Amino acid sequence: MKKLLLAAALGLGLASQAFAAVDLSNGPYDFDAKKFSTSPFTDTYDFLAGPNGGSVSFSLIEVKLANNVNIDWDDTAAFSVIGADGSVLFQAGENGPIHFTFGDSLPVPGSFSIVLKGAAIGDGSSPWNPGLKGSYSLSVIANPVPEPETYALMLAGLGVVGYMSRRRRAN
Repeated sequence: MKKLLLAAALGLGLASQAFAAVDLSNGPYDFDAKKFSTSPFTDTYDFLAGPNGGSVSFSLIEVKLANNVNIDWDDTAAFSVIGADGSVLFQAGENGPIHFTFGDSLPVPGSFSIVLKGAAIGDGSSPWNPGLKGSYSLSVIANPVPEPETYALMLAGLGVVGYMSRRRRAN
């Protein structure tokens, strides 16, 4: 009986970790989703961007294969970035661009969610993955914020360069 309780506790502990928010300070997050049902879906991914938040870049890429693999994204809210307080930070429908590259980073709070809405509409007759009706890939990365030591080192370097150029002019 004790072994059964221990196994159940361990299983619950592992299950809660599987659904924990992804900490973006550990590197980029990539997820591939395969849809085998034509039922509408709402996929939610939770993220941590540090205690003070930060900025992130992301992209959503849909894998299409003629009529075999296809997703009909929600017209107004295919891709939403939601703050922990429920505020909508970014939202794009099927007709809008659904990506933020490094040059277009989005400021986010310490914790936020990405919500994807759509329905797989492919017929599932793909020869390379029978039954697959829709597929997408989501990538999220936190843009690095320099540490104070980096700024100090940069300023020291500029000071040395300034000193050297002034010294050259004097000679």
